[in-house]
Formats: sequence, structure tokens, C-alpha cells
Amino acid sequence: LSALWPEVQKVCPGIRVQFVPFDNKADVARDILMNMGERIDFVAGVYDQDFLDRYACGAYKFKDVPIAIGMSPFHPLAAKEKLTFQDLKGLKILVQEKPWMISYDKAKEALLHEASITPITYSFLDVITLNRCQMTDDLLLGVNVWTESVPLIKFVSMDWEYTIPFGLMHSLRPSSGASLLLESLKKLPASLFQTEK
Repeated sequence: LSALWPEVQKVCPGIRVQFVPFDNKADVARDILMNMGERIDFVAGVYDQDFLDRYACGAYKFKDVPIAIGMSPFHPLAAKEKLTFQDLKGLKILVQEKPWMISYDKAKEALLHEASITPITYSFLDVITLNRCQMTDDLLLGVNVWTESVPLIKFVSMDWEYTIPFGLMHSLRPSSGASLLLESLKKLPASLFQTEK
């Protein structure tokens, strides 16, 4: 997102964005998504169509990001460029407790079936879960775009094809200011939104 903003300013110089702090708790996140456009116009994150339908949101897709394995930068696997199921055998991995998004759930199934690792479930990705990952040898099934907010976790790609869309979620009826930003994004070069490998 930080790389996109200067480009947005070029196509729409007068546009301004205000960051809105909120508690990273399940009920607060759910309320924001279900009432998108009332207090908050955009939430950057991963999603799929079922997720958008569940919360009656739209999304502007930036790119597909690979579902990867997060870990402390000091974990023995952190030096690898790509992981295999064999690398993960016998390890513990933090995974979303219930069905979340289709691609994520498929990756979780494959991981738990193929790698015969020990799942540690969490109900909501919060600071406690992220700290557990970065302070222990427990791994985390996630996406590398999370490192912008959690720089102490390194994500390493898996040898698989699971990806998930990443972009800006918004109201199905965006405000005039939100619509202006969405229109500005459409004017940017496609090269800014390249899918990651």
C-alpha cells in the first residue's frame, strides 16, 4: 500500500486518506466489515467472494498473494527460499480454527493432511497469536502482506499453488470520496499490481 499511494497522488493530487485506529478484536472487525462505509470506507486485506458475500462488501483487487508459512526470522526454516511438506513434518503450525476463506481452508487441509504436523488453532488473528509465532518455533499459515504490520514475522513460500486475493474491501455503495479513490486506482498501471510468486 505504501508504494501505491504516491502513484494515486499523481492521478488524483487532491485526494486525502485518514487512518482510523480500532481495536484488533473479532467483534470490532466484524462490526467494521458489516457496516463498511459508515465509519470506515476501506479495509486492506485478503478476501474471497464468500467472505465479501458474508459481509456484503465489495473489493478492489490489487493482486493474488501466495499463502505462505510465517515464522520467527530466527527459525531454522527462515533461511529457505521455498518450503516443502517434508520440511514441515513434526512441527506445530498456527491455523484459523474454523472455516475462513476457501483458498486458505484448502491450503490448511493440504498442509495438515500431507505434512502430518500439529495444528494449533486460533479463533482470531490477534497480537497474542502473532507474538506466539515470532517468539517460539510455532509456524503460522498466512500471507506475506501481513509483514507490513508484523515485521518480526518472516513468511516463506510453500511449494504449492494456493493464493488468495489481496486488496481494498469497501462498501457496495461507496461514498463520493471512496468512489474517487476507487476510480483513481483504476487509472494506475497494471504493473503496480503484479501477482507475487
